[in-house]
Amino acid sequence: MTARLLTPPNIVAAGPTLTAGTAASCVPTGAIFSCRAGDWYVGRKLEVYLSGKFSNAITTPGTAKFTIKVGSVVACDLGAMVLDTVAHSDKPFELRVLLVCTAVGAGTTTKLRGSGTFVSESVAGSTANPSASGVAMLPWDTAPVEGTGFSAVADANFDVFFTETEATASLTVTDYYVREL
Repeated sequence: MTARLLTPPNIVAAGPTLTAGTAASCVPTGAIFSCRAGDWYVGRKLEVYLSGKFSNAITTPGTAKFTIKVGSVVACDLGAMVLDTVAHSDKPFELRVLLVCTAVGAGTTTKLRGSGTFVSESVAGSTANPSASGVAMLPWDTAPVEGTGFSAVADANFDVFFTETEATASLTVTDYYVREL
């Protein structure tokens, strides 16, 4: 089976530059797509890819976190990554996530499990989860688990959110796609 692109192919504009400590959609305008009722099945695999620029401050680097939402539900939480205590300004980043559908149904029974990598100079190492050359395994400092359940019998938007604990970092997504594998 050939991978099928789910995001619109003609999106070339960057996403919003996020700087506040509140979770917000980070994908480019027009790149959010709708998951149709009945699209989900056990074993469905999606590859989520984002790249762009990332900055963090030296004084209070805090943490950064990506979540994947289906509708208003956080279907995958990749954990809060510890940021470096060295300032980095507008450095490239890359996020790759593999999502696997593990259960399907109505109400809150449809579940996704996600894991991946975040590559950025802004990632800090720690004894709990050392990063090698700015690579973080996700979810941060824990094994992959299922996210919050959602309904597979209703249409819902698929979106990626970003937040950080200190308003000293910034993120701008310049390339984004979701593929069904």
